[in-house]
Amino acid sequence: MFVSSTVRRWRAPTVEESLVTVSLAIVRHSIAATGPNAFLIVRLLGTEAGVVVQVRDTHDQPARVADGLQLVETIACSWGSYRGARVRVTWAEVLLNPKRPKVAVRRPVPLPGRLRRA
Repeated sequence: MFVSSTVRRWRAPTVEESLVTVSLAIVRHSIAATGPNAFLIVRLLGTEAGVVVQVRDTHDQPARVADGLQLVETIACSWGSYRGARVRVTWAEVLLNPKRPKVAVRRPVPLPGRLRRA
């Protein structure tokens, strides 16, 4: 799987299980919202504090905890959803050191040339 292999390559084993769980929850949510033939893009972004997963889909409404993202709410230190140009991006950050307190962060901004499509 893309998430596991990328986290291993980044040598960040402390977040692998949590990040895979969060990624799968967001992907399942996107497929449920947009249908089984939906076009999704999964991105991972490294931050100083952890790893951010972004899932892009074509749904027109923001993601909500009530829509089945309780697991993401529980595991991630922060998460959110926003609309871009013809896409919705749902993202979550998993900390490298989970003992750090949860803090509110701004939505991640992708860096050109450092992204990989799944």
